[in-house]
Amino acid sequence: LNNIKIEDKSLKYFDLKETFRFFRQVAIKENDFITEREFKAMEMRANWNYLKSTKLGRYQKLKLWNLHISRFTNDFGRDWILPLIEIFILGIFFSGLINYVQFESLFWYDNWMLILLPIHSIGDFVTSKSTNSWMPLWIPILLDLFHRVLNGLLIFQMIKAFRFYTT
Repeated sequence: LNNIKIEDKSLKYFDLKETFRFFRQVAIKENDFITEREFKAMEMRANWNYLKSTKLGRYQKLKLWNLHISRFTNDFGRDWILPLIEIFILGIFFSGLINYVQFESLFWYDNWMLILLPIHSIGDFVTSKSTNSWMPLWIPILLDLFHRVLNGLLIFQMIKAFRFYTT
């Protein structure tokens, strides 16, 4: 397990993916769920590399996009700290962006950390007292909605990573 490298150029990515799939099936038959999930993550990484190195159709592009999201949000279900860090960074970014759109200042609003709370109220951020007269009121609402969608995806990825080592 430690000697197999995904970046090994001697095996084609497709063969490597099938090798990891075989090892995963052996681990399932042995009821070794932790090793099975490690091989599943290795299989997904090999599949990601395989799809990156081939000419893709429409369905394969969608599959590659899904693997990109899974790799960069929680390393194929193995890392729960990565989505937690991304939630914090996106919260600070969207808080500053919403405040800049409304008040032309990044941290004018006193409760800028409230956006990290997933159940925050839209009224905490979007006010009719905007100093930015040319900006319509729906743009901060749209930014907050987009942040909530990304936040929900990252919370899902964090829960998925927490469940990685449970049977």
